[in-house]
Amino acid sequence: MLDFTGRTVAGMSVAVPSIRFEEEQGDPALMLLRAAARDLSALLGYRPDEPTADTLPMGAPATNNLEGDR
Repeated sequence: MLDFTGRTVAGMSVAVPSIRFEEEQGDPALMLLRAAARDLSALLGYRPDEPTADTLPMGAPATNNLEGDR
């Protein structure tokens, strides 16, 4: 998951015993995992259409924050 600055702050995974895993389960599980990560990132303030800490010049302040721009 990404926070309001665009930095990675957490990760998610799905673990299934190989004996119970079937190939056709992979794509739906991946879609659910990505949707959950996207939703949690949004709750942390991440906005994909705004500059992030990774795309700003070194030392530049990030403009997307939880309080909104003033």
